[in-house]
Amino acid sequence: MKKKIENIQRKSVSPPRDSKGAIVPKRILEILEDVGDRCRSAINAAQPAYKYRPDDWIFSKWHSRLHKIVFAIGVSYNLASPESRIWKLTICFEPNETCSAYLIDKTEQ
Repeated sequence: MKKKIENIQRKSVSPPRDSKGAIVPKRILEILEDVGDRCRSAINAAQPAYKYRPDDWIFSKWHSRLHKIVFAIGVSYNLASPESRIWKLTICFEPNETCSAYLIDKTEQ
């Protein structure tokens, strides 16, 4: 019985981890908290992918040659729509302490 209690206490104290077992950075947790569970369920978003590179911290921008968003800290969701289109929602944390959101139609790029 003692081991179960210790395991429950350890789980509540341990930092959140992603699907690969890595500790999720604080800034990413802030973005996920701001988005909220209701919004994630409304857009039917699966497990988000995140990128955390504070050493390369730049303002996010669309890179037309690579057909993708270039950013240092952010979260991306793949979304499906009824019209058989694939969308990607990316929320980036900017150096001026704001967030930018991008919605990209991946079907057409």
